[in-house]
Amino acid sequence: MAVAKMSCGDITVNRMYGLVIPFVVNVLDLTLIALSYGLIIRAVLRIPSKKAHQKALNTCTAHICVMLMSYPSFFFSTLTHRFGQSIAPHVHIILANLYFLLPTMLNPIIYGVKNKELLEKVGKYTCRICSPGGH
Repeated sequence: MAVAKMSCGDITVNRMYGLVIPFVVNVLDLTLIALSYGLIIRAVLRIPSKKAHQKALNTCTAHICVMLMSYPSFFFSTLTHRFGQSIAPHVHIILANLYFLLPTMLNPIIYGVKNKELLEKVGKYTCRICSPGGH
């Protein structure tokens, strides 16, 4: 967008295209994701084993957490770049960096919390460091 703003011509079409297409793509994406999760949950609930229910729903929960972290940051970053002309440039840069870095950094943590072995090892390591004689 910064390069388009420097042009001398009318960029209204470019601005509208740049605003509408990401939202159309993401709405379609979220609709298809919701549909697929509906089908997954329907299939999971048909399984007779309660343990299988829990395992499948835990996996779905992790996926949903990752999406709830990724999509709002995308929308916030997009809207800020489109309509935040009065916002300082360094704020735009920080928001863009958070959009790319935050989901990537938190993704392993979200999936790692679901892994009991990893959670136990991190807990033991943390407790060993925090204990008075744990050097």
